[in-house]
Amino acid sequence: MNNGPLDGIDPVARTEDIDKQAEALDAARELALDRDFDGAEREIEPWLRQLEVDPDDRIRQADDPKAMKAAIGKARAIHDPASVVGLKPVSEFAGELPPPVLWMDARRGGGTILRVGDVALLSGAGGVGKSFVTLGLAVAAARGGDEKRGDGCGLHVRKGPAVVLSYEDDPRTVAYRCGLIVSSMPEPASAPEDLLLVPDPHPLMVADHENPGRVAKADQWTTLWNAIRSKNPSLVIVDPASAALAGVNQNDGATVRWFLRALAQEAKNGNFGVLVVAHSTKGARYGQADVGPHAVAGSAQWTDASRGVLFMRRQGEGRAVIECVKSNHGPVGWAVELEADMRGSEPGRFAGWKKRGRHSHKEWAERKEEQEREKKAKEKARAKAKKAKAKEKRKSRAKGNGDGGPPPPNVDDI
Repeated sequence: MNNGPLDGIDPVARTEDIDKQAEALDAARELALDRDFDGAEREIEPWLRQLEVDPDDRIRQADDPKAMKAAIGKARAIHDPASVVGLKPVSEFAGELPPPVLWMDARRGGGTILRVGDVALLSGAGGVGKSFVTLGLAVAAARGGDEKRGDGCGLHVRKGPAVVLSYEDDPRTVAYRCGLIVSSMPEPASAPEDLLLVPDPHPLMVADHENPGRVAKADQWTTLWNAIRSKNPSLVIVDPASAALAGVNQNDGATVRWFLRALAQEAKNGNFGVLVVAHSTKGARYGQADVGPHAVAGSAQWTDASRGVLFMRRQGEGRAVIECVKSNHGPVGWAVELEADMRGSEPGRFAGWKKRGRHSHKEWAERKEEQEREKKAKEKARAKAKKAKAKEKRKSRAKGNGDGGPPPPNVDDI
């Protein structure tokens, strides 16, 4: 006789398991009747896990634990609706804030930009040097300057493994750049073992072709984040967001918010922070718009749904600045000025960014006003010089037409 999935299972053991499951279901029913819904769910949890591990190894009707869980859920919704939505006194959530992952020294007027369980953005024009910044932070996290933090690009980063998902640079390019960054440090060494790279990563989200206009997590989403969690990282970098979203409309606010919330949930589950690289708007790049709301191209939800936003732009040859334009954890408006680091293993070659100066909100506001005055003064000087040149040109022409120059030809003599 063919018993299907039960074939090969010892009859005695099978009978014992059936009895144990029946006892658990009975106990769960009694607890639910007494409105101890948490206890009821604990009774059936092992049997639910067994079904998840091996759904074909059915010691009894597989729907029994599932049906009981559904019944408990319905009873809870009727008799204890507050617990269904997680409604609890605020005092139950009291405790320390999640630790910071990325921040600037508060003594310099800075603050936290990214905490564990959060998503923050680093935006800027293409080619401004954002990837070197994120790699510098990843190296700093993986190496660590002391027991709790590392320092890179004028910022502090929580010590621990760092994972990089690079969608635009191949693994050898990333490894080469990391080597340059490490070689420029005061104590050069090889790239740290805790700096981890996902080679040729798959997109994180894709367009849902079965439901036009909607998006879905990529097939490897769960596998990827399980692998990342297994390394206990402090920082995960996604570079850039546009490539991580395959065929997805980044101007759709609902899609962007869902993506960032999904990343934040993985960050919370894995006890790390996620830093996403993004592109800025043209207005922000060329100083034609207020950087704050225009720091990130696409939907406004990129800025609104992130816990922090850093904006990077060039400041002349070999210089750049990173400005904090949003933070849900502290002050904004502070900035870090950077300069090209040429101290790497290849003399004369760019080896990342090093700190040139750090400024509080007040200091940076005054610095920007000074820079704006200098810019206007230069523009005024150029306009004045242009006007003088045009005037001199007109004078020269006038002299050639009668003011001391040869007389014009007589028409009758032609």
